[in-house]
Amino acid sequence: MRVFKYLWKMLVSPRRTCQELLRESSIRPAAAMVLGFSALFGLLTLVSYLNKDYPPDPATLKVWVDAWGEFAMLPVVKIPLESYRLFSAIIYVPLGLAIWILMAGTARLFSLLFKGKGSFDQYLKLFGFSFFLFWLIAAVADTIYSGFLDPYVVPALQNQYGPFARGFFLIFPQVMYPVIMGLGGVYNGIAIHVVERFSLWKTILIAYCTFIWPIFFIAVLIR
Repeated sequence: MRVFKYLWKMLVSPRRTCQELLRESSIRPAAAMVLGFSALFGLLTLVSYLNKDYPPDPATLKVWVDAWGEFAMLPVVKIPLESYRLFSAIIYVPLGLAIWILMAGTARLFSLLFKGKGSFDQYLKLFGFSFFLFWLIAAVADTIYSGFLDPYVVPALQNQYGPFARGFFLIFPQVMYPVIMGLGGVYNGIAIHVVERFSLWKTILIAYCTFIWPIFFIAVLIR
């Protein structure tokens, strides 16, 4: 399937893959990537809701909040904690589509301002793989951390396994998300440069502005 081919090729050879995506006659591979990713993690979030994984018991939630703060652990949107994963599952697909469209629209706007040549369709094709590839990687890493390692998180944060283990479990999500999602922003920049051949400062500016949309919505809505 072309989606998996482009994912792998984008990871190892982003410039060449961007050029190949620009020759695509349709946005369907990128749309399949965005919709497939959003639907998959929406479904996993629904399973989490049905399993009553969130919120945890009050003692566990207190450990989480003490470690990472209320903003990271508690919903910003005022919805009962017991219903928040259901809310997240419902919004995952429209959220993914909104982020995809906003990123492409932002890049297209700057292209017009700077007299570039990139089209909205081209940016949809590129960002469907450049950014969403790394959101997928981050989501998988987070699933492993919160799933397979979940029994060890609270004891580690309570220093039951020693300071090294506590440091790992405390720092991992704080480092993992900025690094991996930041690579998504970098790959957006590569895609923009392939299309526009702008100077470095223009490319960085546009990549940063496209990167703001997913980071804002993910930070505010996904728990």
